[in-house]
Formats: sequence, C-alpha cells, structure tokens
Amino acid sequence: MTGHSLPPDPRAHASLRIVDTQRKPVTWALLAAVVFFLLLGGKNFWQQEYVVAGLCALAIVVALLYAHAIYRRLPNPLSDIALAFIVVGVLAVTIHKRDLVGVLWAPPLMLMMHLVSRRQVSIGFDTLAMLIAAVHCYQHHDVDTAFRVTVILLITSAFAHIYARNVEGHHRVLDEQREHLDLLVRCAAVGGMEWAVDDERAQPSERLAHWMGLPTTPGEAPPRIRLQDLVAAEHRDELARLLAELVHGHTEPHGSRHSPPQDLRVVRPDGQEVWLHAEFMALSDADGKPVKVVATFIDISRLRAAEADTLAALKRQQELNELRARFVAMTSHEFRTPLAAILSSAELLDHYGERLPADERQAVLKGIHDGVHRMTRMLDRILLINKADAQMLECQPRPIDLTHVMTAIANEVVPGGGPDRERLQLHVSPPDMQPSLDAKLLHHIMGNLMSNALKYSPPLSLVTVQAVQLMDGVEFKVEDQGIGIPQSDLPELFEPFHRGANVGERKGTGLGLTIVKKSAELHGGQVNVSSEAGRGTRFTVFLRQGETA
Repeated sequence: MTGHSLPPDPRAHASLRIVDTQRKPVTWALLAAVVFFLLLGGKNFWQQEYVVAGLCALAIVVALLYAHAIYRRLPNPLSDIALAFIVVGVLAVTIHKRDLVGVLWAPPLMLMMHLVSRRQVSIGFDTLAMLIAAVHCYQHHDVDTAFRVTVILLITSAFAHIYARNVEGHHRVLDEQREHLDLLVRCAAVGGMEWAVDDERAQPSERLAHWMGLPTTPGEAPPRIRLQDLVAAEHRDELARLLAELVHGHTEPHGSRHSPPQDLRVVRPDGQEVWLHAEFMALSDADGKPVKVVATFIDISRLRAAEADTLAALKRQQELNELRARFVAMTSHEFRTPLAAILSSAELLDHYGERLPADERQAVLKGIHDGVHRMTRMLDRILLINKADAQMLECQPRPIDLTHVMTAIANEVVPGGGPDRERLQLHVSPPDMQPSLDAKLLHHIMGNLMSNALKYSPPLSLVTVQAVQLMDGVEFKVEDQGIGIPQSDLPELFEPFHRGANVGERKGTGLGLTIVKKSAELHGGQVNVSSEAGRGTRFTVFLRQGETA
C-alpha cells in the first residue's frame, strides 16, 4: 500500500514489466544463462580466446544483475542503451563462434529486451539481431538459410512484442486498480503498511507516515521503518508475539491469515503520542507459506481522548455525587444539633420565660445565639469555597505586622485565653517582619490550622506555630502531637466535607482544610502535610509575597 500514486520511475521497467508469477521463471532462466556463459567463457579462456571470454564474463555480470533486480523488484541496474550494446556484442560473438547454434540465442534475448527495456530500444535490438544473423548466414551458408533465419527471428520479434505489450497492459490494469484502491484508502482515512516476512523494515503509506510523524518528500514514497521502533514499550512484546504467530505455520496456497485487532500507542519522533487501531494479515505463496504481511491502521487518538474525557467526566460526576452525599450528611448533622438546641431554647422561653431567673434566661439566649452563630459560620465557609471555585475570591496583599496578626488570630481561635491559649506557642522569625500578604486569607489559613491542631490533640499537649521569612515569601508550620491522619485519608484530605476516619465524635464540617488550600493557592503558594496516625501532624504552608494566583 502506498497511499498515493507515484509517477513511474523510468529506471523501474524491470520491476514493472515482469508479472509476479513470472519472476521466478525469468530469474531461473537468467541463472541458466549464467551457467552457459560460464562454461562458454571458461572454454574460450582455456583456448586463449580472451575477447570472447571477456564478453562471456560481461554477460555473466549483466545476467546476475538483472536476475537480482527482477527477483527483488528493483529498478534496472543498467540503462536501456548500455544493455542493448552489451547484448548485441554478446549475440554477435556467440553467432560468430557458434554459427547457427548462436542464432538460437537471439529469441530469448529478444524477449528479455522487450521485457526490460523501452519499446524503441527493444525494436532496435531486434533489427540489429536479425541483421547480424542474416549477414552471417548469407556469408557462411546461402541465401535460403539467411532468409529462413530472418523470417524466424521476425516472427519471434513479433511474438515478443505482443507478449511484452500484454504484460504491459496487465501492469496498467494493476496500476489502475492500485490507484483506485489507494483512492478508497485515502477516502476511508486508513493507513497501510506492508513488508516481506524476511525483511524487518516495512513500507508505510503516506497517511500512516503522516500519523507517525515521519519525514516525507512530495512525489516520493515514505521512508521504510520498523514498526517496533515506534510502538510504545508496553506494546512491543505483545506485537512481537502476535507477528511471530502470524507468520509461522502454513495456510492454503495463496491464502491469508488474520490477527486479532490491536490498539497500539505510537510515540512519534517529536514525542507526541498517537493511538492506532491495527489489523494484520499474512499472505502466503503457492506452497501456503507466509511471504508478506499487510497491516491496516485507523487513527483512534480522538476516540481515545473522547473516552478519557468521558471517564474523567464520570469520575467527576462520581466525586460530585460523593460530595453531595457528604454535604447532605454534614448539613443534616451540623444543622440538626444547633436547630434542635434553638428550638428547645425557644420553647423553654415560650413556656417558662417569665418564671426563669435572669441568669438562666441569659444562658438560654446565649445558647440560641451560639447555635445561630455556628450555622452562620458554616454557611460562610460554604459560600467562601463557592466564591473561590467561581474565581471571585480575590487576593489583595498588603504589608502587615505578622507578629501582631498571628497573635490576633490565636486570640480569635481561643477567645478569653485559658489553658488552650497557653498551648499555642507562636514563633515569628524575624519578629518584626512585615510581609506583603492578604490578612483576610491569612486569617482563614492560620485560623483553621490552629483550630484543628487544638481540636485533634490531647488537652495538655503543645501546638507549635512557626512563621519564617524566606527570600520570596513566608513559610508557616503548624505542628501538633494529636491523633494524626491515617494514610488512606491523605489523598482526599483537602476535598470539601471530607473528614478523617479517626475523628470520632469531634465536631467539624470538613471545610477548613479546603479553605486553607484555596487561600494558599490564591497567594501563589501551596500546602503540604506530614502525618502519621497516633503521632501528630505537621502542616507546612508557603505563601508568596505580593503576588496573586
């Protein structure tokens, strides 16, 4: 398969005018001629007729060259004019030395010239051969012999001409069929490749060469390649096994064997990847032995990309479903508790409000206020995440007194001081640094990390909070000695509404770390976590100064 029609090569008459079924017979005939000229040349050399021996040696070389060219479907090794001169010389010497026996060599040489040379050259050779034979017979025999030989050679020339034209017409039909097939292949967006069983390199079609990123020249066939060299490493062993099974064994004469379809990932020379759907077929000779492999390819890269997009969409949909389920579970739990408290407090005030002491009534009102504040805080977090997802959350860095801001955040996390506030150990280095950060986003980051560290660690354990100035930003570390995070939870740690499997009855929405990650990314930074269940957790946050995501 060529994928396109190339202009005929003027040198390629040997491969174009010999039908496939005639290649072996013609090759054997040329080899027989080699044996004959070898014997004839050896005899003349022994008799010291060196000119004749030299012509025989030349004839041997020419016969071997053309036998190889015809058998291997190669172009003519010599020009038509050079071949005609050589054959005329050999024929003249043979007739001169062997008389009428030499004349018998004219018919096969005429047929050979008609098969491998242009029409004008073959007709010219026929004319010279008849003239040489007629003159020789006239000089060494008589007019009748010369006439008979000339007529015989004239009839031979006519039959050779007719046969050569029939072969040429046969090839013309094959060329038209090949062009028609190539047109169908191009319209069907199919690439092709073929190679001999004993040849490692294959000839790809123009379309296949384009898919594989091979260099091509207009008007010339693409370069021959080894398919195994372009196929991705994970497919090479399977491809080698498939081809080995395909070319071993016998089929019916001139039959074929098909392989199961294969999807192959091909790595182009420029590094890009192409997915090809391939089917292989081995063609056998008259003995049923595979001699050629033909492969067809279809570019399924877009199909593979569509499948990947579909799988990604399904995965995303599954994640959204899981997220919705977690959201429903979280909200039903987090809202039910404060709503129940608010409802019971409202009922208590409604029925016993006038009889309750002032301090108890104030406690009930505080419970209502705390419940409302808890639900409001959770809704604010959800809105904050949605705002970040919609890229509506802005980062506005300003120079801040980091020591003052960090102390204020710690006091907000543990209002009123007490033991929990003493557990928070703040270290800012240098203490007077004033980095350019968004104070509101920093509150979200450090407030959530400090709150989680206190919530998930023992009451008397320390929580270390460090802030270190770097060349292009600030690195924050929050380390506790608490319950840690199981390894199975780390991949989804920053997903909304996700909570670790070991949190127990501790309250939480699973939104804090999501807010931390999004706030850090808005600073052009990142968050890393190092944890082991039962041995504490360390969060490291890097925030870039003066830049937005």
